[in-house]
Amino acid sequence: SKLPQENSKLPQAVQSYPVFKVTPLYPNNESETDRIGSNAESSTVKGKKMTPEERLEKRVAEEVEFGWKEGDRSFDVRGAAAVGYGPRLKNFSPLAKNALDYFVHFFPFKHLRNVILPETNKCGQELYNNKWRNLTVGEFCSWIGIRYVQLYITLPSIHDYWKTEVEGVFPAMNMARYMSKERFFQINRSLKVAQTECEEQEILMFIEILNETFTDAIIPGSSLTVDESMISSRHAKLAGKKKIKRKPRPVGVEIKNLADSSSKINLVLEKNEDKAKMAAKEYHAELGATTACTLRLTKRYHGTGRTVFGDSWFGSVKTVLELKNRGLYSTCVVKTAHKNYPRELLGKMGTIKTGEHKSMIHEKHQLLAVNYQDKKLKQLISSCSTTLPGEPRVKVSRRTGLKEEIPRPKIFSEYCKAAGAIDVFNHFRTGMSGLEDTWRTLSPKLCQLAGLCGFIETNAFLAYQFFGDSSLSKVDHAGFRRQLANQLLNNNFDSVHAPGKLILRPKLSTNVGCEGQSHNLMKMDSRRKCFVCSNGGQFRKDNKTIWCCTCAGIKRPLCSPNTGRSCFSQHVDTGKFPSKVYRKSVP
Repeated sequence: SKLPQENSKLPQAVQSYPVFKVTPLYPNNESETDRIGSNAESSTVKGKKMTPEERLEKRVAEEVEFGWKEGDRSFDVRGAAAVGYGPRLKNFSPLAKNALDYFVHFFPFKHLRNVILPETNKCGQELYNNKWRNLTVGEFCSWIGIRYVQLYITLPSIHDYWKTEVEGVFPAMNMARYMSKERFFQINRSLKVAQTECEEQEILMFIEILNETFTDAIIPGSSLTVDESMISSRHAKLAGKKKIKRKPRPVGVEIKNLADSSSKINLVLEKNEDKAKMAAKEYHAELGATTACTLRLTKRYHGTGRTVFGDSWFGSVKTVLELKNRGLYSTCVVKTAHKNYPRELLGKMGTIKTGEHKSMIHEKHQLLAVNYQDKKLKQLISSCSTTLPGEPRVKVSRRTGLKEEIPRPKIFSEYCKAAGAIDVFNHFRTGMSGLEDTWRTLSPKLCQLAGLCGFIETNAFLAYQFFGDSSLSKVDHAGFRRQLANQLLNNNFDSVHAPGKLILRPKLSTNVGCEGQSHNLMKMDSRRKCFVCSNGGQFRKDNKTIWCCTCAGIKRPLCSPNTGRSCFSQHVDTGKFPSKVYRKSVP
């Protein structure tokens, strides 16, 4: 058998790498749940309470019965061809250089056109009737661009982004150049990202769309990492909200992730819901919560021979065996889920110093269990790798500055290199400030949507850093956010219009003027009818304004961009005050 079609361009040795066959783990029709099952240990025998010595003997007997033997492993069962190949982007132009190109690659634009825009327009018509005009791709990108501006420049209030005068140290953002404040809040209230009335189901459906988009955007390398992220929010009505004290952002929605270990790009997300809903998901009934979650995250890559790295929440003998039976190798840390792990047998082999390790092997299932003494004792379980010397850890003395190399087995050096991928991703996503921090809202749906938009932006940045042209100077994450916000606000997605349509949102230009003069708005003494509206414009003829443009040497009244009408931008584009030109169709 061969790997799936997605790996058709990988080296020939990798394409021909065999896929594991699903075989029963235990003979005589004995179920795996009976042997591996729960981590809880019985403390009684026939109604009598067991002493600590009896419990220890029982655990040792179970480990010996499972088949663990003392020994090292000097060969890697994966083979050289299945290790070390890197990720690559799918259907991505080699000419792409800027932030918007990478953002478009990871944003679900097909879903935007087919679902988000129609559903949002439908909701907007119900809420605002004739005051609503249909949302376009370009206008949506300007709206999300304003959100990314808030991520780069944080002001005390959302209303401050539409101020036109500097107040002390706070700049005049004047977002009305791109979208009126009224229109911004209309879109904010009407936004729908899926075809359902239930807001919680809407977010779950959008996560599935993101998973499809991410996995279609990149083919991962030989290593995958599973971990968790938090979308920070203290909203009282937020479904699935939980508190994890050890997290930098302890309160919010927990997201389980799968990422490519090399580029740190997230591939699959799964929202952690309440216990009843999680118990109804695939694999949960027969395998339990942690193993089931790991299998669901990696399901798209079953049978590809990749290696999965996970922390102690995911790590157990059961998880490693189930992944192996589905064609994936794995290396995980074992902490509390130690059922069938040779913890007591390894403990009887004596104490070890920093940089030393003890190991046992399981010949039947080709498992390797290693205790390694680093700063703390680490217990690892793996269906691959070896105990041969790996890349050492360099320790620098704070007092003398001298460097010391701490030896590490290959299994542990591989784990340390790959396991922190999602932690690095989370640092980029929320290290400076997360989109959920600046997107202030009372809606639990928008709280979660803000966090998911942060995943899209961070994926785009990591792809820009990893796959971008090395000959070009690259910007840091703050510079990437600034570049992305500018390009979204000044996008030209609506530059091509169907015949017979009116231009509802022309691109704003501020440097073109009548006879070479620049366009500037100034206040008049009294309100007058807008010159564009009263001469065949697309808005009401009796619209009055107190603003005028001085580019032609005379005061011509024009509706301000703050009104949401495009009279000023239409005048800027044409460079003159033509009569009834705004009704003409664009060829």
